[in-house]
Amino acid sequence: MTISSIDWDFWRTMPEVKVWQAIALSLGIDPDRMDQSRDYGRLAPADADVANARMRTEFAGRLQLLVAALPDPEHFTKGLVSSDTPANHRVQLKQVAAWLRLTGRLPLAESFLIATGVSQPPAAPPGAASSDDSTPDEKRPPLTELQKMQSWQEDQLRRATRSLGFDPMALPPEDRQNDFFVKAVIRTRCEKNHPVKMRTAVFNKTWDRMMNGTPPGLRYAV
Repeated sequence: MTISSIDWDFWRTMPEVKVWQAIALSLGIDPDRMDQSRDYGRLAPADADVANARMRTEFAGRLQLLVAALPDPEHFTKGLVSSDTPANHRVQLKQVAAWLRLTGRLPLAESFLIATGVSQPPAAPPGAASSDDSTPDEKRPPLTELQKMQSWQEDQLRRATRSLGFDPMALPPEDRQNDFFVKAVIRTRCEKNHPVKMRTAVFNKTWDRMMNGTPPGLRYAV
């Protein structure tokens, strides 16, 4: 049996699948060939075809991010929730495909995209210049897991800010009273599950990183 033997007719017609099954399928791995005896948080492909360190790391990373993102109603319809194992929460496969594509968790198995009807992100034409000031021949190094997580945290904070009616790049003018008010209101929204719960320490680090970044991700109106 090979990876190509995945029964896509079965999986594409399932109303919901488990989170870990969706992640396996996104990598072109047959969920029926996964070693389910391990802890789901560190679940790894069981067969020799895909049992390598890079695949295990990517599987674990996607699993953790998807579990954290599930409460976001912008991307996911609430499905059946597992009381003891988050990786067993239910989710719609097409929504997972669209979310992975949006968040840049690539590559995605071609068969997975075909089965879910989600298009492959367009490849840049040979020699095309990037959106930054680098030359066409320069390649941007891939993001580390830490950078991906920080980018995701910053996106959540921006969205929470907008949900409160604030412009992230034009927050109410800075003064001692307003600074404490605006930051406290946004922090409370993030801590109350919008779109996912963010611990206070994580919020504060994300806020400072965005305020002091180059260019900044948050700033006060002049």
